[in-house]
Amino acid sequence: MMEDTSSKGIGLKYIIAMVIIIASLVFSEYSVQKNLRNQRFDAAEVNFSGRQRMLSQRLTKNVSLLQEAITKEEVKLYLKELAQDLADFKAAQHALIYGNTRLELDASGSEIVLGLFKEANIHFEAINGIVGQIIKAGEDSTQQVQLLARKRLPTLLKAEQAFLPMMEDIVRQFSLEAKQNNEHTAQLSWRLTVAVVLLIILQAFFVFLPAIRRLHSANKAVIDSVHKLTEQNSIQGELNDALKLQQLALEKNVAILERKNKELDQFTYIASHDLKTPLRAVSNLSVWLESELGSSTNPEVTNHLKMMRERILRMENLINGVLDYASISKLNLSVEAVNCDRLLHMICEEEVIGKARFDFKGKMPTIQTASYMLEQVFRQLIRNAVQHNDDPQPMVEISYHGIRENHVFCIKDNGPGILPEFHEKVFQMFQTLKSKDEHDATGIGLSIAKKIVEERGGEIWIANSESKGTSFWFTWPEVRN
Repeated sequence: MMEDTSSKGIGLKYIIAMVIIIASLVFSEYSVQKNLRNQRFDAAEVNFSGRQRMLSQRLTKNVSLLQEAITKEEVKLYLKELAQDLADFKAAQHALIYGNTRLELDASGSEIVLGLFKEANIHFEAINGIVGQIIKAGEDSTQQVQLLARKRLPTLLKAEQAFLPMMEDIVRQFSLEAKQNNEHTAQLSWRLTVAVVLLIILQAFFVFLPAIRRLHSANKAVIDSVHKLTEQNSIQGELNDALKLQQLALEKNVAILERKNKELDQFTYIASHDLKTPLRAVSNLSVWLESELGSSTNPEVTNHLKMMRERILRMENLINGVLDYASISKLNLSVEAVNCDRLLHMICEEEVIGKARFDFKGKMPTIQTASYMLEQVFRQLIRNAVQHNDDPQPMVEISYHGIRENHVFCIKDNGPGILPEFHEKVFQMFQTLKSKDEHDATGIGLSIAKKIVEERGGEIWIANSESKGTSFWFTWPEVRN
């Protein structure tokens, strides 16, 4: 009886020990798997954080390329890439903050990580707002979006420079926590090994041997992941250094370009003014010669002297036109309310030649803009419509067409018209469709009008009428407070 009681006591203790060991083993296995899952999530979050840095740099690069784009096709291409990168940028940020089961991203994390995400999100919103504003502006006008990109690029670079270190801190913090979790997992592995040894002593090690193998394999995978992340961070650092070098080169090129522009402006001014002095001297000399020769002068000589003074006057007009063209970009004029109806009537009264008549279509608006610039555009287009009109009764029709925030004007004449193949040529400097001997024109007026319109964010183009004449259309954005 005593032996039976003793055997029962030993059996009960054995069962209790087995239950305790198995319970410890199960708990340790659960803790290890939980840590492994968290480490997997940490690895995914590090990858996405690094991807966010890359996307922010791509957004800045595309905005920089967008402002330097030459053709509309390039602008559309960069806008398309910006839209795609911004969508990926926003989706990744949302997944990092709120979690995503499919992408193995967990919204939970340490207080340090959550605080870093909260600080980084401020710069993310700044980048998102600037790029979104540029993309939205690109839906209306390619010129307007390039001006906006050029204007907002410094702010975007500043937001990016603040965003990148924050994401680097997040990656560094995730790596540190992953290392700590790995150390904790190693401790659990050691405890689990002790439990397995005890279980082997109790003749049950065959049950848990596969679990031990899986644990070591998982630990090796985590270590390999950490090594890969370290290598990726090193590569990303090299890319950041290369990007900084490119940015320094870009800044250097911009400074060189600004210096060359100043030199060109100075050369234009000095050359133009130095040319006027000998021209006036030659003109005065021709007058003196004509006066000295008197009435006995050969008519042919008198005619040649007159032609000389006409050529000199045309040369002075060309020089003045070059100065006007070069000085457009430097004018910093105040914005005021401009009554277009009153302005147009004043210009028409000054530019009227012979029997020219003017007709106004539509109610002319009052625009908040630089009065001098708008007046120059109207004056050059109306002067062109009158001077180049060969109809016995020249007619100039001025109409207004408002579209959204842009003001659209049309100057239409009943002249000979312009063939489509010459639509771009007439806007080039010194280009005229008729011989300069046949018509007294400098070929600068339409160039000035085009430059003013495009520098104000508008567009100008030519549309031939169905029967006769030419229509000059241009858009004029209003200055908003």
